[in-house]
Order: sequence, then structure tokens, then C-alpha cells
Amino acid sequence: MKAIPTKMQTVDVGTGKILKTEMVPMHLMPPRSGLCAVCAHDHAPDAPHNAQSLYWGVAFKADTGRAPTWADAIAHCAEPVQAAWKAELKKLKAWTQPPKGCEPVCLPYSKQP
Repeated sequence: MKAIPTKMQTVDVGTGKILKTEMVPMHLMPPRSGLCAVCAHDHAPDAPHNAQSLYWGVAFKADTGRAPTWADAIAHCAEPVQAAWKAELKKLKAWTQPPKGCEPVCLPYSKQP
């Protein structure tokens, strides 16, 4: 289980006033057995991660401070796979890449035990 530092606020429901703000751990359960340990989806090792996975979005943001992109999702794939996915995602106007000054993060496929 991954502990992610999270800001928690205690609010008076009657007044809406914030009574306390503190950092607490949020625990992220790992993907179920047999799924990709990176994105929590069932895909082949040579296929992209799911950049829209809720699990990966939370875990990736906790690790890097930004949301995962399709450039991150295909970074571990062979060049022909990357080129094909990038071309199709661009046709759909769905291609995303890291902010200027950031490189894609390459996280190799790993199956959850």
C-alpha cells in the first residue's frame, strides 16, 4: 500500500470556517493481482499504459507532481508502437505530453503479483 501525503482540512459545517489544516497520509491500494502494477489495467507488456487510469493518475501525481500523459504511457514501448499510438492519438486530438521542460517518465510494464 502506498502512502500519499494529502492536505486535510477540518471545516465547521455550520459556518464553513476552516478549523484545522494538516498533512495526513492517504493510502492507495495496489492494483489487483494480474494487472499492470503501473496503470492497473490488463495490457500486454509491449503495449502502452493507460494514461487515463485513475490509479495511475493518483500514483503518478504523488510521485512526480503532475498528471501522466500519453507520452509517459508509451515511453516504455518500442519505437514503432510509440509512433503508431502517437499518430492515432493525434488524429483523435487526444495526444498529451509533459509540460515544457519535463521529459516523459518511462515506467516499464510490471505485472502485479
